[in-house]
Amino acid sequence: MKILASASGRTRFCALLLAGATFAVHLARVHLDSFPDAPGWLLRSITPACHTGTDPIAVGFLLMLPIACLVVCVTRNVVGIETFGTFAPALLGLAFRSTDSIAGVCLFVLVVVPGWHFRTLLSPLRLLPVPRSSLLISFIAVLLVAAMQAAVALGVSPEALPGLLPMVILAGIIERFRSTEEEGGLAQSTRVLAGTMLVTFFVWLVVRQSQLTDLLMREPEWLGLAFAAQLWIGRYTGLRLLESRRFGGLPREEVVGMNFRNAHLLADETRRGLHPLVDDKIEMAAICGRLGVPTPAILAVID
Repeated sequence: MKILASASGRTRFCALLLAGATFAVHLARVHLDSFPDAPGWLLRSITPACHTGTDPIAVGFLLMLPIACLVVCVTRNVVGIETFGTFAPALLGLAFRSTDSIAGVCLFVLVVVPGWHFRTLLSPLRLLPVPRSSLLISFIAVLLVAAMQAAVALGVSPEALPGLLPMVILAGIIERFRSTEEEGGLAQSTRVLAGTMLVTFFVWLVVRQSQLTDLLMREPEWLGLAFAAQLWIGRYTGLRLLESRRFGGLPREEVVGMNFRNAHLLADETRRGLHPLVDDKIEMAAICGRLGVPTPAILAVID
């Protein structure tokens, strides 16, 4: 079959097959539910709502994680919002799921800003990565305790605050914020931080819907559609929405977007073992020169 000749065709075929299987399982559930005496033990065994011994909060968190990841896929690969870390917004949005959004955002800011200053103080010491991350996580833990105690002292209900923010994720965000600031300046790092918070907000809007959690607890087969959508987006090579806005004045065939670059030029056309060579700008410039391929001039090499 010609449609299966390419990676994109195979991926889309698998996505459609998974979506079809999802509807087939749901139709089987509806059919069995119409007969109370029907042997539906297999479907009941995979239905979280039928298991009273499990922690519903933990199960609900895990069931909503694929939905949160799907939101991140859409905002990053279809819309084009840049974030610190790939799935940090998904975990943060889930951490804020049962909290008041304003309290969660305030706590996030109260942790990230002092954490960034603490990371800046550590820079002159030139610490090894593991001890530096250890110090940062320890500092964040103390910050969280202090922030929660201060919030309760100000009259904020403990239920309105996240019980435990993923400290490793916060440490990673602060580390990325600092490295981005060193490479591209404070304006760029602040822009990416704003994108991270925006995607976190989108995730929070989706995963806080109790009706969606209840549906997945009763009928978890619908997660198959989330998997199918992630597969489909995984081979989306069109321009992201923000790229279309940025390069709107150029002919579409002259613009190579990040999705096309990553899915086709890198994944399809470049063997994994050649990635170090492609990433070496000096060596690639020499190869392009020998092949007669136009390439930007190298003005200086900094060791």
